[in-house]
Formats: sequence, C-alpha cells, structure tokens
Amino acid sequence: MSSQHLEALIAQNHGSAHMQVVHINIVQYSKRQSYSQSAVIHEFTRLVNSALLDLAQQAALSAEDIVKAPTGDGIIIAFTFDDDPALANQFVKSFDEGIRQLNQRIHCQHFENTQWCNCHPHFHAKMTINGGCGIVYKDANGSYNVVGPRLDRVAVAAGASEAMVTSLPASLPPILHIEL
Repeated sequence: MSSQHLEALIAQNHGSAHMQVVHINIVQYSKRQSYSQSAVIHEFTRLVNSALLDLAQQAALSAEDIVKAPTGDGIIIAFTFDDDPALANQFVKSFDEGIRQLNQRIHCQHFENTQWCNCHPHFHAKMTINGGCGIVYKDANGSYNVVGPRLDRVAVAAGASEAMVTSLPASLPPILHIEL
C-alpha cells in the first residue's frame, strides 16, 4: 500500500525525518520449535496490528502512515509524525496490555519459569523506544523501511515485559527505564 505521508517524506530532504522508533523482540523465540514459532508470530502480528489500529483511531492517523518492518523475531515500528514520543509510548502500552491479556489465558509452569514453551503461543517481549533523525525509504520488497544512526536495535538491553526509552548519543546509557 502507498502512503501519501511517507511518500512526501521520501520526496522531501531525501527521506530525512524526525521519528520515534519502537523495537520489539520476542523473548526466547529461537528456543521454540518451528510449529510453536509460527503460532507465536501469528499472535504477535495480531497484537501488533490491533495496537496500531487502536492508536490510529485514537490519534486520527492512517495505519498505512506508520512504518512496520518485521525482523523475524520481532518488528521495528517508526512513527514519523513529529519528535514527540507520545505515539510510541501509547503503542507500547497498548501492545503490552495485549500481551498481558494473552498470557493470562492459560497457566503453564514451564512458560512462567523459562519465559517460553511449545505448549501455546504465549510470549514476552523486549521493547525499546529510540528517537532521532532517520531516513524513510522503500526497500527491495516495495515496503517502507527506516535507517539511521540512532535507530539501531537495542531492545536486547530491556528485560522481558520492559520498555526502555533512549534518546542520548549511543555512547551514553539510556536516560529512562520503564517497567510495564
């Protein structure tokens, strides 16, 4: 799908834009068997899309104007509307609530002890919100994507069901740690 908002960003200043980027990684994803990975990705995608649609409706945005770049064991989501982290924060809270509701459906001792199992598609996620300048572009698949020096993946530093917010130079530690 084409986004007038993102196409305008690409046409202006060679795609350079201020943005808030959410990095999400599924905890212990690679330990699961492939049938379980498929089920987890299905639930993960459902929760991401639900949180994005809720946010788009609340903020009167088009969901197509939000950059979504799957990473295999997670996703990168870029909000290019302004340099205010409110949209990214709202998304993370909504997504985290979806995970909590999913994980409360079934009691599984192995999942509670290890943060993963092959019994069901429950999962935990590590999340980071980075802000800064980046480049919006269309990738080889024709999908929108983002790159930039402040937009590297640092979600691995967060713990399960935690979000980290960073906006300092990469050489400095994060300025805020939010436990959800």
